[in-house]
Amino acid sequence: MLGFKLAACAVTLLVSLVLPVALPIVLSRKYRTEGVWKAWLVGAVGFVVPQVLIRLPILSYLGTRADFVAFAQNHLLVYMLGLAFTAGLFELSGRFFGARVLRKELTFRKAVIMGLGHGGIEAMILTGISYVSNIAFLITMLNGSLDAQIAGLTAAGTDASQLIAMRETMLNTGAGMFLLAGLERILAMTCHVCMTTMVCYGVARGKAGKMCLSCLLVHFLLDCTPAFSLLPQNQALAYGIIYSLLIVISIVCLYILKKLSAVWKEENIHVQ
Repeated sequence: MLGFKLAACAVTLLVSLVLPVALPIVLSRKYRTEGVWKAWLVGAVGFVVPQVLIRLPILSYLGTRADFVAFAQNHLLVYMLGLAFTAGLFELSGRFFGARVLRKELTFRKAVIMGLGHGGIEAMILTGISYVSNIAFLITMLNGSLDAQIAGLTAAGTDASQLIAMRETMLNTGAGMFLLAGLERILAMTCHVCMTTMVCYGVARGKAGKMCLSCLLVHFLLDCTPAFSLLPQNQALAYGIIYSLLIVISIVCLYILKKLSAVWKEENIHVQ
């Protein structure tokens, strides 16, 4: 069973860490003169600065305040909806300023690549890095070195409870759950490409307000899906609803992307 879990983690690692880097490498070779890496990096910065460097530290600070923690615990649904809205708002600011940076050279292709940078760096930070640790931990379980380490710590009178808890978590988590994390990243990256392209189209066409609001709505709906995890004592139903909604939202985003591609070409906005 551990072997299946290791394989599942490897798949998710490929999706969340290797794929986000491989895509711009391939595209930069195919479109050598189109500034692929610039667009990808602008998209990546549009996630890292507002989300990682600003929003998450604010949430970390609020997490140290007893009144905020009490509010979050007593109004968990409101708290989760607030997280969804602020995530969308902060990332929207990154998309908008990124689109403004590229406004004189925006093409549909660059908008998509910028979205790949935004969604790709998120996948790498939120999932890819943790799955490197998951794989390393599973390898120690498979080769027996983890049990030996726990036994050594216990014999020396050192607390090994954290390692034991991590081992139990790995043992109790099915391979399918590890694969679902990879599916989630694929769906999320699809949505990020769509939302970024919406904002870029708005900036290029002078419809920034309308497209930014639409982007914010899509992002809010996307980040609201974890709220279904609050369903009491029914994890299977919760996951079924969450991933069904993610798939539906991703399909809608693909449809929007197709429409934006056609409209962008019809209006001849820096098409290449």
